[in-house]
Amino acid sequence: MKLSFISDDIINMGLRQLGATEIKSMSATLNIVKFKMPNGEDIIYLYEVKETGSIYLQRVEPYRKMLAKLFDEHNVVMAIKNDLEAFLNAYKSKNYETFISISKSMGLLDTILEEIFFMYNVDSEDLLELKFLVDDVHNELKRVQETSKRLER
Repeated sequence: MKLSFISDDIINMGLRQLGATEIKSMSATLNIVKFKMPNGEDIIYLYEVKETGSIYLQRVEPYRKMLAKLFDEHNVVMAIKNDLEAFLNAYKSKNYETFISISKSMGLLDTILEEIFFMYNVDSEDLLELKFLVDDVHNELKRVQETSKRLER
C-alpha cells in the first residue's frame, strides 16, 4: 500500500492565503483504465467518482479530451465502450496516424494560446488575427465533415 504524504489542508491553507473565496473538499475515487490498440498503443481513460454521485470521464491518451459528466456506473461503461469502439474503427483508416497527430497539435494550441494570453502583452490586432485563423480552421473542419462520408459502426 502506498501512503500519501500530501495534505489537502496545507494546499487549502495556501489557497486561502491567495484569496480563495470558497474551498469544498470532498472525497473522490480516481480510476485509470488502460486498453491496448492493435498497434500496441494505449488508450487511457480516467474517471473520477465524486462523493456527490457525479462521475467525470476523460480520455487521457492518445490525446486528452473531456468526454462526459455522468451519474451512474452503466453510463460510464457505455461511454468508454462507445469511445473505444470508435477508436478501434478509426484505427482501420489509413489516415489514423495523421488524425492523432492533428488532434495532439490541436490540444497544444490551447496550451500555447493560454500561455501567450497569461504571459505576454499581446497586441489586439494579433489576437484578432489569431481569432480569424481559428475561425478558418473551424469552418474548414465543418466543410470536411459535411463533404465526407459518415462511417458505419
